[in-house]
Amino acid sequence: ILCIAYRATEIQPHRATLLLLPVLSGSASAWFVYEKELEKEINLVAPDLRGHGLSKRWDTPEAYAFSEFANDIGALLAFLDLKEVTIVAHSFAAVIVRELAKQRHIPITSVVLLAPAYEVRRLLLATLATPILAFLSWVIRFVEAPARGGRVDYRSFVGYGDWNIRRIRADVGTTGIHAYLWSLLALYRYPNGPWRELSDARTLIVHGRADRFVPFSHSVELARLLPKSRLTLLETNHMLVLNNVHEVMALVRSFMGSDANGDSVRPDSHNTKTGQ
Repeated sequence: ILCIAYRATEIQPHRATLLLLPVLSGSASAWFVYEKELEKEINLVAPDLRGHGLSKRWDTPEAYAFSEFANDIGALLAFLDLKEVTIVAHSFAAVIVRELAKQRHIPITSVVLLAPAYEVRRLLLATLATPILAFLSWVIRFVEAPARGGRVDYRSFVGYGDWNIRRIRADVGTTGIHAYLWSLLALYRYPNGPWRELSDARTLIVHGRADRFVPFSHSVELARLLPKSRLTLLETNHMLVLNNVHEVMALVRSFMGSDANGDSVRPDSHNTKTGQ
């Protein structure tokens, strides 16, 4: 049974397909501008993650394990009969991509990771916040979770910094405190370790040098571990999906037009690339 909401263009077999996965507490509406720009040339699927946007809410923290997020995406791809997609995942969603690869829902052959939440468990913030989140997560089990959330119009938040209270309040308000805390706790508890499951995937990693949530050094490390990866560093923060639409879109277009060896044209002279 499909338990997540999604938006999709008409799926045309002769066109490539992009699966757009949003950040923690985000929703499909984060990709609205991308959809309008790309819908005439590429098949697009943009789901709300479980507990986010218009998708079903769950009333236990165990329901927000990354394996469950991956099961939802696998079920969506099966429902749409999509066997080959390029996945674009922002931050939190990058971990879901790894879980998809681990569980072998579909062959993961082409991936764009935007500010991936790689190895966040070793961050000082995660170390300090995890026991607090664990306590809060226990407390809210006794409070009824909202049955339905909503989506944010992110066009109102272009240019904002990572820790902007107005955007965070809007996100958490529509996601709900249960889904937000339980998802964040799952992220901070996610085991460290190299993401070797993505070693065979052609991968583009894009990260902002001014990222306040996940330092760009984590992406530098990940790019060195994945033999088919390329890394682009932008002069931006964690919210590059909102703040750097044209740069990100140019990188995705270039990546999808790359040859089989993963060689691509750098679309912006201000980008810095490392890796292979």
